[in-house]
Amino acid sequence: MKALVAAQHHAHRLASHLADRLREGRHDDRGEAIQTVIITAGLALLALLVIAAIKGAGGKFIDVVNGLTPNG
Repeated sequence: MKALVAAQHHAHRLASHLADRLREGRHDDRGEAIQTVIITAGLALLALLVIAAIKGAGGKFIDVVNGLTPNG
């Protein structure tokens, strides 16, 4: 559970960092910033899936996926 909370915090921090970089006015780095965040988010998701696989059963995988989706 701690790993999931840490990953969510990291994702929010990256999103905030991306928003700041896009607002700065340096438009030449915009594509690089977006690409960096997409790659980092993909690696974070992969790490969560590995954690779920290590913990065991498919139910844990569903818990991880549900933790990534917003509660509507």
